[in-house]
Amino acid sequence: MIKLLFLTFVAVLVLAFVIPNKAASGEVNRPRLCWTRWFNRDRPSASGDWETLKSLREEYPGKICRRPRVIQAVTARKEIPAERTKQKFYVYNTKTGFVCRNKDQKRGRCLDYKVRFRCPCRRRD
Repeated sequence: MIKLLFLTFVAVLVLAFVIPNKAASGEVNRPRLCWTRWFNRDRPSASGDWETLKSLREEYPGKICRRPRVIQAVTARKEIPAERTKQKFYVYNTKTGFVCRNKDQKRGRCLDYKVRFRCPCRRRD
């Protein structure tokens, strides 16, 4: 599962740097995607590190779109991609957010993570 998450992460990074020819691909109406800022509302506690969309939206109203297309998690200090930490994640998706539970770890404690999301870019008038 970690390998699959890592491959997905790599694919997203590659796609982020490729600018498609919208007219040739028929994607003229597809919105451009932009990254949100990084969010780190929780520190690893007795149960783990909980960066859920529900909690993030409560703490940062209006900062995350209704339907994020991509989620990215990295360690808070060194910005190591979550997939490279070899920790197990209870939740890591665009519907719920990110949860690392201490009880799922071999060494008993999650690292501190931060997350961001890819959403349709906001129009600037």
